[in-house]
Amino acid sequence: MKQINPLHLIALFCVVILFLFFKNTTLKEELAREKAAFKESKILALKLHKYKQMYADKRHQQKALERILSQPSLKSSKIKVLRSVNSWKISATSIKADRLTSLMSKLLNGTYTIKGLKIERMDASHAKLYVEIGW
Repeated sequence: MKQINPLHLIALFCVVILFLFFKNTTLKEELAREKAAFKESKILALKLHKYKQMYADKRHQQKALERILSQPSLKSSKIKVLRSVNSWKISATSIKADRLTSLMSKLLNGTYTIKGLKIERMDASHAKLYVEIGW
């Protein structure tokens, strides 16, 4: 029976150690990439959660709409509001342009889901308005 040369064993161990070292470095790089992807996913999830809270809070949106519509400048515009379970329909047959601009800037800058929007110009200073806001 032949004996195993100790130099062959040392060479085998060196090759195994080099292979494991190479594999370890590639796994570390892959782990770093996965950590970066996880951080990006976490940031995205937090943003989505924040947006869900902003858009899904029905009572908060309704209170904000009531605050907007109860402003003194808009009360004289005879704005009609039809409230239903899933949406509010806001309409005005004749609203002044400056009041329309004020109302639309508040609606478009808010966190509302606008399902329908129709503005028709009647003359130089008046317009018709129809907005449907849903939740």
